[in-house]
Amino acid sequence: MTPATALSEPAHPRPDDERPLRLWRALLTGRIALAVLLCTGVWIQALTANTSISWDASLLGFYLVCAVVMRWLHGRVVPSARAGPHWLDLVGIDLLTFSALQWMDFSALSYAPLFGLPVLMAALFGSRQVALGTAAGVSLALLAHGWSASLAADSNARLVQAGLAGLGWFLLALLLHQIAVRLATESRLARLGQSQARLQQHVNALVIENLRDGVVVVERGGTLRAANPAAVRLLGDEADRPPSTDTPAHAKPPQVRSGALLDLIETSFAQQLPQSAELVLGQLGDAVRRVQAHTRLTDPQVAGSSAAQRDEADPELQLCVVFVQDLREAQARLRTEKLAAMGRMSAAVAHEIRNPLAAIVQANALLAEDLQRPEDRRLSALIDANAQRLARIAEDVLNISRVQQQLPVHTTGQRVGLDPALARIVADWTSAHPGRPLWSHLQCPDLDVVFDLEHLRRVVVNLLDNAKRYASEQADAIQVRTEHRDNRFAVLSIWSDGAPLERGVEQHLFEPFFSSESRSTGLGLYICRELCERHGAALRYQRRLRMSSESNSRDGNEFTVVLRRLGVGAAAEPNPDGFDTMQA
Repeated sequence: MTPATALSEPAHPRPDDERPLRLWRALLTGRIALAVLLCTGVWIQALTANTSISWDASLLGFYLVCAVVMRWLHGRVVPSARAGPHWLDLVGIDLLTFSALQWMDFSALSYAPLFGLPVLMAALFGSRQVALGTAAGVSLALLAHGWSASLAADSNARLVQAGLAGLGWFLLALLLHQIAVRLATESRLARLGQSQARLQQHVNALVIENLRDGVVVVERGGTLRAANPAAVRLLGDEADRPPSTDTPAHAKPPQVRSGALLDLIETSFAQQLPQSAELVLGQLGDAVRRVQAHTRLTDPQVAGSSAAQRDEADPELQLCVVFVQDLREAQARLRTEKLAAMGRMSAAVAHEIRNPLAAIVQANALLAEDLQRPEDRRLSALIDANAQRLARIAEDVLNISRVQQQLPVHTTGQRVGLDPALARIVADWTSAHPGRPLWSHLQCPDLDVVFDLEHLRRVVVNLLDNAKRYASEQADAIQVRTEHRDNRFAVLSIWSDGAPLERGVEQHLFEPFFSSESRSTGLGLYICRELCERHGAALRYQRRLRMSSESNSRDGNEFTVVLRRLGVGAAAEPNPDGFDTMQA
């Protein structure tokens, strides 16, 4: 709810507001208590005077019964502030009862102050019309009684007194109503501010929790107050787990155990200045964890306080906020940007070499017509094959560098028998890489998919080359599978028993010009994904257990390609994340 919407609502509390409901019930209960006191006083007076029960005692008994009934009928919700028949029950009984008591005046008691109860109820919970109407009823009752008394005493003093009292009730009703409206508005603004504060706190918590950089809040001495998940991952064993709601109150407070980070925090406290340093936090697997840490200090002084309060501010309340950044990810992003710039340059180079390549191919074809010796023909064929390969690489670089502002359009593709085509591709790759263990388990012999055969070859060969680079020399270190999943898609998976990828590498796995090896261009997986998306397929990576021929399960890296079956429209988008739980 926006502030404008909140302020445009009625100024009176809503019926479901808990605090006004408690006040309303207190007024109804107070009316019962008032009736009990009045009845008790009148009856005690009658018993003391040794007289019979008078009419005012009977009237007060009736009023007590009505007060109890009104508490039962109207005590569940706060009544509507607008004028209506319900206010006749709520204040009408009070006006009639107190007017009758004031008119009969059988005792020396004065019942005029009791009119404050209906005026108070109407002013606090009714509209202005209800409040002024109740005050008008009280004034008429007082004027009628004053006029009667003036006729009996032959004096206008009682009438003037009743008029002044009526004017006072009008002013009191108006004042109380304005106070009630102001309090209701302030209460609504306070609730709105609390709601916005809770929402902002929730948003801040979500932002901090999902930051890639670590955020740590530390007290003096290294006591850990809070840390987001990224900080827990980066610090590892260098800090205890931050406290949670389930942490016992008597538990030992968590501490930062990294000496380098503690020195930086203490230096920041001692100098009262932000600090920045590059730290080594020990080992993370086989790699050294290098982080960039920045410290910021909170201000323990209260903003806007007096000079004396600022001088008395407790320095122990000061906290240090540490921002921890993984240098590996920062360097990987910088390297990605550099490679992207090199990619743009390589696209320009690829555009320029296409014409010389075409000339080489044509000149080689002309020379091949006059060649007679077999050795010369083999050399000419070798030149032609490599020139064609260079032309395809240049075309790939140009395709990658093109800006794709519009949504990708799926090509019609070819009708490809998945298992036969894959068997030929695997056989060609195995003959080119003798001695590499590879196991195929093809379960779609009669299934046709929509894909370009040459593009399918490039995707599979690229994924197999990538698997060979990281796989071990054990049996079945590389596995190729095909399987049915539903009547729309088929799944091709290439698995290898390589080591798991680092998190920073996995996040940028399919980005162009990103690679964990210095000799790689970082285009292979990106080209595979682009080719898959061009044919309405999907490519993803995951860690997965696979069974070997020796019935041993091993963990490895798996690339899964979800392909459209023949006859399935391009509008059907494969969701590779949903295939893990499905049965073949």
